[in-house]
Amino acid sequence: MPKPSPAPTESPQVAAAVPNYEVKLFLDPVKVLDVEFKPTKKIDRALDLKNSNRKIAMQFLDAARSAPDKPSLLQGAGWNVRVRRFEDSDKLELTYKRRYDIEPGKLAHALATASADGFHANESDYAAQVEWGFTKETLSFTRKKEFKAKHTAELALPSEAELQLLAIQEIPGKLDRAQAPGWARGILTTGHVYGPVLGKRWAGDWQGPELSFEVWLVRAEAGAGYEPVVELSFKANALADANGFREKLLSFTRDEGWLLERDVLKTAMILQRY
Repeated sequence: MPKPSPAPTESPQVAAAVPNYEVKLFLDPVKVLDVEFKPTKKIDRALDLKNSNRKIAMQFLDAARSAPDKPSLLQGAGWNVRVRRFEDSDKLELTYKRRYDIEPGKLAHALATASADGFHANESDYAAQVEWGFTKETLSFTRKKEFKAKHTAELALPSEAELQLLAIQEIPGKLDRAQAPGWARGILTTGHVYGPVLGKRWAGDWQGPELSFEVWLVRAEAGAGYEPVVELSFKANALADANGFREKLLSFTRDEGWLLERDVLKTAMILQRY
């Protein structure tokens, strides 16, 4: 009598990625900056900001916007391509980032969706992170690459043509396979540069993990002048640690009258105004 065939085994399910956390709060620039867009003495002392700051320049590459009320194409598909350069560095940092919105209390659902797209625990080229704002939470997967800058001038970034070529040369497989074949390459080949945008970063210390106090000068919506964006952030490996210190920092900045009780979508602002 023939032996029964063994029951088919299910393929093992790949574990979801384990993200760290970056909490981002935005402060009222009128309350925390002086006329030179530097932190006031009060917030400088309160957050023990270091005397020196580090200048940063960045820009994004995406399709030109078809209409003011429509997202650019990569942004609409959840992707950003960014190049950044820091003061006193001859390196360019090229970043490809995939973002997933997190519905309230549904991080596991966002992780499962990302895992189905290949962003799971076995993916070592991307760093997983929950970006936690005032109310909005976003799951992001970031791939960074560094290159020697061609331009020697401090904070100089690639031209539009140079960035198009670099972004295509280094395009990761997940972006290259997004949507239809050739879709992302076509966008990057003729992509529009959004920027440059200049910022400064101070390191701070207040009752917990190291703080990052950043001031970005984003082109004003009306087109003339700049709108400062002030971001106060910290990182934590575990949800409990992120939540505990976040509550303390929320209470402190709110009591001081510094907190903006809303989310500021800095990348979206840049992709709308440049």
